[in-house]
Amino acid sequence: MWILALSVIFSAAFVVGPFDMGRCATTGIIEGWVKDLMGPVAGAIIVVECHSDEAPVRDIAPITKSDGSFRIPALAPGKYTLRVFHEGYRSASAEVKVETGGTTRVEISLEPE
Repeated sequence: MWILALSVIFSAAFVVGPFDMGRCATTGIIEGWVKDLMGPVAGAIIVVECHSDEAPVRDIAPITKSDGSFRIPALAPGKYTLRVFHEGYRSASAEVKVETGGTTRVEISLEPE
């Protein structure tokens, strides 16, 4: 009896296919890079501001890695403004849209003061 039940389950798994986690996602991701004319900018602070009625307002301040990259997971769908700050540079900003189950990529350039 157990063998029959397991064979039915495994057969169904092959017919249906692998489970797609993206279909059940309720959040999205922003990832990107901060650079200047010379290349990546490490240690930049990114302030995330939400501008959507559907998403809760939250300010997050990740810091870019040595290669200038950053990743901000678990954001509710909606429109966001990224404001980037680093000593010796003018601040910069970018408007992005986060979609459920998606990854929004952005590259932000800083200019020296």
